[in-house]
Amino acid sequence: MTFPKSWLVFGLILLCQLTPAWAYIEIPKLSSRVTDLTATLSAEQAQALESKLAAFEAKKGSQI
Repeated sequence: MTFPKSWLVFGLILLCQLTPAWAYIEIPKLSSRVTDLTATLSAEQAQALESKLAAFEAKKGSQI
């Protein structure tokens, strides 16, 4: 059984309309320079990274 091209086009348009809904992810509140929502970093690693980022910001005037 073959599908008409119009069904294929309709399916692609529908898929394109639904795809952006999956991409919306809530942005966490930025309360510090390091935001580790997955707890990948240890407390010491997060603090070391926080210190490096603060030093970079003080030296260059911009944030990473």
